[in-house]
Amino acid sequence: MRRALLAVPLLLAACGSTETPNAATTIAAATSPASSTVAATTSPAAPSPSSTIAAGPKLGTAQPFSSDGSSARLTAFSVRQPTALKAPKPQAAGMEWASADVQVCADVLGPNYDYLYVTNDPWSLVYADGTTATPSSVTYQQFDAPEYPITDRTIKVGRCIRGWVTFTAPAGKKATMVEYQSRDGNVFDWSTE
Repeated sequence: MRRALLAVPLLLAACGSTETPNAATTIAAATSPASSTVAATTSPAAPSPSSTIAAGPKLGTAQPFSSDGSSARLTAFSVRQPTALKAPKPQAAGMEWASADVQVCADVLGPNYDYLYVTNDPWSLVYADGTTATPSSVTYQQFDAPEYPITDRTIKVGRCIRGWVTFTAPAGKKATMVEYQSRDGNVFDWSTE
C-alpha cells in the first residue's frame, strides 16, 4: 500500500470552534469584502509591502492541486486573529495565536496509491510586510476545534478533511493571505481582503 504525497503534505484542522472568538477578528469567506480600490496620491510614495504581493482568490475558493497523477482541492475559508485567548501565550515575545479554517479533498489518486497523506506543515499566514506565521508545534484545548492533528493523517478518494490550523503569529497584525506551499514548489494563496 503506497501513499500519495501530492509532493506535499496537506493539512487541515477542523471547522468548528468550541470557544467564542471573544474580541477576536474573524475574516470569513462569506463576509470578506472584495475591495480592489486603490487610492490615488499626488505625491510619489514608496510601494507598500502589500502592493508587491499578488493576491490570490478570495477565501472560500477551492483551488485544484495535482501531482504524480493524484489530484486534490485545497480551500481556505476564514482566519481568526487573535484566537485562543484563554490558552497559554506563545513563548516568543510579541506573538499571539491565529487560526485558519482550511480543507483538503482527495479527488483522484495516482497509480498504486491507496490514500492521500495530509499534515499542517504546508499552510501558513502571510502578512503585508512579508512576514509569515507557521503552524504551532504545540496544541491546547483552547485552540479552535475541532483541531486538525499535528501528526500525519491520511484520507481516501472522495473524502475531505476540514478544520482549524493554529499558528504562532505576530501580535496586532492582520494576515493578508492564507498560503499553501507544496514540497515541489506549488504555491496556492487566498486573499483575506
